[in-house]
Amino acid sequence: AYHGGFPALAIVSTVLILGLQSPGPVTALLSMRPLVALGRISYGVYLYHFPVFVLMTEQRVGVGGSVLLLARLGVTAAVATVSYWVLERPVRQGRIDRRWTLVISAATMAAVTALVVLVPAGADLVYYRPDPALAEAAAIQPLPAPGSTPAPPSTSPTTEPIPTTSTTGPPRAAPSTAVATTSSSAATSTTQPPEPPPLGRPARILVVGDSTAMATGAGLVAWAASNPDLAQVSIDATPGCGFVRGGRVPSDDGVPFQEHCDRVLDDELPTDLVSLQPDVVVLMVTSRDVMPRVWDESEGELDPRDPRYAGRLRDGYRAITDLITSTSPARIVWIRPPATDPYWLGRPAPFTDPELIEIREAVIRDTIAVHPDRAELVDLRAWMESTGLALDHDARPDGLHFAPEAAEAVATEWLGPQLVLAARQNAVGGLPS
Repeated sequence: AYHGGFPALAIVSTVLILGLQSPGPVTALLSMRPLVALGRISYGVYLYHFPVFVLMTEQRVGVGGSVLLLARLGVTAAVATVSYWVLERPVRQGRIDRRWTLVISAATMAAVTALVVLVPAGADLVYYRPDPALAEAAAIQPLPAPGSTPAPPSTSPTTEPIPTTSTTGPPRAAPSTAVATTSSSAATSTTQPPEPPPLGRPARILVVGDSTAMATGAGLVAWAASNPDLAQVSIDATPGCGFVRGGRVPSDDGVPFQEHCDRVLDDELPTDLVSLQPDVVVLMVTSRDVMPRVWDESEGELDPRDPRYAGRLRDGYRAITDLITSTSPARIVWIRPPATDPYWLGRPAPFTDPELIEIREAVIRDTIAVHPDRAELVDLRAWMESTGLALDHDARPDGLHFAPEAAEAVATEWLGPQLVLAARQNAVGGLPS
């Protein structure tokens, strides 16, 4: 309807109105019993089709395409028919006892009142925030000042092979312990390199990005808190924070995502790069950097398919890379996020468009190719798809952000060890001359 359907609907409506004025082909067609039956339950079809279509997704039903459409239509018709005979027809004919009307009305009002009282106002629906106590325990600790006596070398498990399996997460295929190293063409390695020597201290990991970075970072925080000799993790992330700068995102609807993001990228990140001296900076953005954006009203709304948007995307990614490489010795790890499906509805959105995602991933590869000795890609998407976690609804309840337990399992089983290996490789490789 939103792509040219309304004019067609208007034309059909006009034809129907004119055709029904006198007996003829239109009246004969609409007098057919199936169409009469559909007209009888049409209000129920209108009312119930939306929740039916929302609930009956391809993932839940197990079929797609025309078969899924027929299933949805069948369920909608069945529900509407029951509603017609059980609810609508008795109401129309006045066959419902007024006492029942009073009881139902009172019960409905009581239920609504109870919800208002019991559900806290402004309840935090952001279930993926890092636990404050764990975040404090896992946070990167300042390094000893130059000239001070360093702490004795750790005798903890940092000298042992990095653990790559979880005793608490759901059973899945054993992950590879190879770090996704990047060649000059920014391709991801599929062979396991020799394990670098231990750092002699926890790896220092700084996570930067949007709400998916927050959710993934929460898992890394929990993992680091349980393995304090392996890693320390701090997070510089906020919802709706990508690395494309300037302009406005119309879908923000007045929410100050960009203002908060500017504070993180322009104030907090530069300060933390200097004060925390991370070994690894994790960069993760899922949706923000493919969302339609307006920089200039004369240009209108652009998406990554437009060369002007793509150019600003490249500029933003190179700018944050240059900031990190010029102010810290950290190795940059770009995360390739899993494919998303908001609330598992199968509903298209800009950040589920494979073409837009590929444009952004190509920019990431090009950015890595400029600094092959300081940057790499870790393919979280490929790992999740190979283990089956990508389609686990419980792991990502909203189809986008990890649940806390899943985030910790991902960090424990695969991502955390990848980042520790990246930190060790960075220490071995040293800084570019």
